[in-house]
Amino acid sequence: MNAAQASIYQKLEDLLDWVGPVIDRLPKTPTLQELGKKAVQDILNSMDLFTFAFKTQRGQERLPYIDALIVHMTDLKTIIRYIRRLSKRKEPRVITEQ
Repeated sequence: MNAAQASIYQKLEDLLDWVGPVIDRLPKTPTLQELGKKAVQDILNSMDLFTFAFKTQRGQERLPYIDALIVHMTDLKTIIRYIRRLSKRKEPRVITEQ
């Protein structure tokens, strides 16, 4: 079995398929578009990290990959939570850079 056949990798692919249309429906504000790009990048990075961890033979050597994977998934969860919170408001407030 290779990394792409593993169920975790396939779930990451499913997540990537799901997040694309969600991002396309976001308002075209710079902040939300940037968050959308970041979400996609977090998923792609997670897929890469999983592949590296999968190919590593020793469990101890996998830990840095798994730690980085957790960071990207936590970041993604935060982005999705933020976008969901905005979608529940009548008039979304978007943080703008000053």
